[in-house]
Parts: sequence; C-alpha cells; structure tokens
Amino acid sequence: MAGERDARAKERAILRRDQVIARIRQIHLLATSSATDEASRSQLAVAIVDIDSLWASFVIENNNLLDILTESDLLGEFSVNLETETRALVVEAKALYKASQPTPAFNVGTVQQVSYEGIVDQASSSAGGSSKDCSVPYPPLAVAPMRLPEIPLPTFDGECHNWPAFRDMFVNLVANNDKIPNVTKFYYLVGCLHADPQEVIKGFSISNESFTLAWDALIERYDKPRRLASSIIDKLISAPASNSENLAVLQTFMSVFDENITILESLQIPDLASFLLFSLAARCLPTFSRRLFEAENNEEYPSIQSVIKFVKTRIQVLENAGVQSAGSSSSKSANIKKTGFRRESKTALVSTPKHSSTKPTSASCYVCSGAHQLADCAKFKACSVDERYKVVCTHRLCMVCLIHGHMSFKCSSSCPICKRRHHALLHRDQEPSKPAPPAAMLGRQQAPTVLLGTALVHVRDTIGSCQTVRALIDSASQISAITSACCNRLGLQPSRWTVPVTGLSGHKVPDVQGIVQLTIQPKG
Repeated sequence: MAGERDARAKERAILRRDQVIARIRQIHLLATSSATDEASRSQLAVAIVDIDSLWASFVIENNNLLDILTESDLLGEFSVNLETETRALVVEAKALYKASQPTPAFNVGTVQQVSYEGIVDQASSSAGGSSKDCSVPYPPLAVAPMRLPEIPLPTFDGECHNWPAFRDMFVNLVANNDKIPNVTKFYYLVGCLHADPQEVIKGFSISNESFTLAWDALIERYDKPRRLASSIIDKLISAPASNSENLAVLQTFMSVFDENITILESLQIPDLASFLLFSLAARCLPTFSRRLFEAENNEEYPSIQSVIKFVKTRIQVLENAGVQSAGSSSSKSANIKKTGFRRESKTALVSTPKHSSTKPTSASCYVCSGAHQLADCAKFKACSVDERYKVVCTHRLCMVCLIHGHMSFKCSSSCPICKRRHHALLHRDQEPSKPAPPAAMLGRQQAPTVLLGTALVHVRDTIGSCQTVRALIDSASQISAITSACCNRLGLQPSRWTVPVTGLSGHKVPDVQGIVQLTIQPKG
C-alpha cells in the first residue's frame, strides 16, 4: 500500500514539473522566432513576464521530486542535468527578448542632462538660430545606481521564541510586497522554513492560493502569545544561580533576563503582574487539576484570581464527593500504629500469560508441588547448583529470593556467603587453586588483540521509520544486545527478562533491562 502511494506521488511530481518545463520551452520558442516574426515578438512581450515565476515553480517541483525519490531509494532516476538545461532556456529567452527591443535614438537638436537629484532638463535649439547657438548632441549622463547588499531572508525552525522575529521580518520583506507574485512568495516561504514548520506546509501544491493558506497554517500553529509568555517565565524561574562573578556569568545573565524580558514586554499583556503570579501558582497544581483549569479557562492570559477561584471550586467538589484528604489518611495510619491494630492487607497479583494458570501458586513448591516455598524444598536442595539455576530460569523466578512476580534488581538482600546478588542456594563455591608445579619459564606469548568490526545499519522504530544506528559485529556472541539509550531513541518498550546474561570470562551482566524485538536491514 505504501509502495503504491509513493509511486503515485512520484508520478504527480513528475507531471507537475514537466508542465512547468513545457511552458518554459514555449516561451523560449517564441523568443527564437521573434527575430523574424512580428507576431511572435508581440506574444513574447506578454509571455516573458511569467518567466521568473515559472523558474521558481520549476525549482520547487524539482526539489519535491528529489525528496520523493530519496525517501523511495530511487535517486538513480533523478536527472541532475535537467535543472541546468532549463536554466539555460530561461536565460536565452531573456537575452533574445532584450535583443529584440529597439535601441532608443538620440535627438540631434536636444541636449539632456541628468542631475544628481534625477531631474531631466531639456533645452531645444531654435530653428532660426545662428550656427553659434546650435546645440551639440551629447549622450545622456548616466549616474550608476549604488547597489546595496541584499537583506537575507529570516529562517524559522519551530522554536516559539523565534516566531515573533521571523513573522515580523517576513511580513515586511515578502508578504506585504505587492510586486512579488504569490507563487514566488510561497517559494520564499518554503526556503525560510526548517524542521517541523516545513512539515506543516508540505502538503500544499504550487498555486496562487497556496501562499495564503500556508501562511494561515503557520499562524494557527505557532502564533500563540500565551505559550510564548509561559515559556519565557518558566525560563526565567529556572535560571540557575551562580556563585562566581566573572564576565561570562554576567553576559549569560544579560542574555537570559534582558532579552526574555524585552520579548515579554512586547507581548503587551494587560496585567503582567497577575499573570506572573498565576504562572508561579500553576506550577504547584497537580497535573489533572491543571488540565481541568485549562479546559475551563477562556482568558488569553489567566490571572491569579481565576486560578484561586478554580481551586476553591475544586475543593468544594472533592468535599461533596467524599474524597478524604491526605492528612486524614495519615492520621488514621498513625492511630493504627499506636493501637497496634492493623487492617488486613490485600495483595495485587501481577498479570501473567494465559498458560500461567497451570503453574503452582506462590504458596506451593515449583519442584515437588508441596505446601512450602522453593527455598525450603528438600528435593530442590538436593539438586546441584546448575539444576537449581535451571529451575529458577524455567519458572522465571527472582535470583535473590526465589519468588515469582518481580525482577531481581528489586530485591535488597544478597548472598550471605559472597555478598553477591543471588540466593544462598545458587552460590557456587570457587575451586581451590592448586599450586603450580615448579617449571622453568622459557618464554611467554602475548595473547593477540581481536578488533571487532562495526557497521551502520537501519533499524525500524515504533512508527515504522528507519533510523541509522551503529552495530558492533561479534560473530562469536550467542545473543544480540542493545543499549538503553538506543532503545529509548527508537521508542521501544522492553519486556521483562529474568534469565541471567553472562559476558566475557563468565562474568554476569549486572543490569539487564529486558528484551525487545528489532527489525534490522542493511543501510542503502
């Protein structure tokens, strides 16, 4: 299904790009025939106006096709020379149009002088004047205009702190410029966006209406003054304190407070002091209460009075519903400790697979099914240490207390013999070292160092996207291991795993988080 969708997207991109190329070729054909055909020259004067917008559309469609081919691993189908050829057609069409325009002729009896203020003074010679009064034809004085450096367009990466500056600069430079067509504005907008904002307008096609729709989508997504103000206040509150005084510390202080306070004042919050108190109070609310407040709040900038009123209403609701406070429950527990009476505790069982119903309960033995714990079973004690390990691993018991239902790292006890993380019945006695017979040492060969290779592979995450990771290739390893950081990056949830894992020289791996399933494929 995904392959068919990618194929249709590629066909649409190729078709849109070919349509733009066809229009550019038509204008180029008019330019080549304008030298001999008067009708073609007239049509060229009208069509040449669209040549710049057509070139901008071609660049957008060509880049869009490149992105589609990259995602589909079909870069070999992309034509690298097509952009150069199309640009040559545009340049040649402009040059032919410029060459077909008539060169303005100078009037013999007229002298034109251009002043520095740009005022043209024209003095015509009289028809009956003498030869001394005749004006000499001079070419007009051309003052070369000063070329200022181009102002770079702003960029936006999705950070709410950068949105106001990007919005104001882009509106003044591009959006409010009536001389720029909407297609070109949309092309400029695409070039200014990166990361998440580019994904917001990715689905818009190239048309005159796309710029307005795309800009409205960005306004709806990122133009949120309340969110910006809250993030600035959180940043100011969480600013770290410094014990030393130097230039770098003071500059950091200014960059944090001066810049953020300037942005906060530019938002023109009606009651800034009340909103600051609200931000301090809202940080102390429970998450559920904070969500309820935001669902009921209609103010753009809530005040401290509104959150206090909400909390009072919430307290009344909980009191009417019979919800006890934490103080009453703690006092009851204190009374229980004083009197010595205790309510019967209830045990919550951990959910197990369907076939776990056939297993014996925690009060019965896993070896002889007797009414005792596994550690008290005489038959289990008579087994060897390897057989005991096999029983514990088969039933997925805790290595420390030999009880089912939790992992070994949650137990605080240890072996009384060697103080390691296992039960005393799983303790292995080390063999006494035998004295080596006397021998003359003639030589010793150093063990060779083995270098393991690495490779970049593609691993699919929880949403099915491929991510590049570096793999350490060990052909002698009996398992495949993954780090916790890589697992969190892929969004994978490990399942419980209690079987011990040993590494080099039989050393046990102390912290095994669990087991996950991966889909690995070669890169490229």
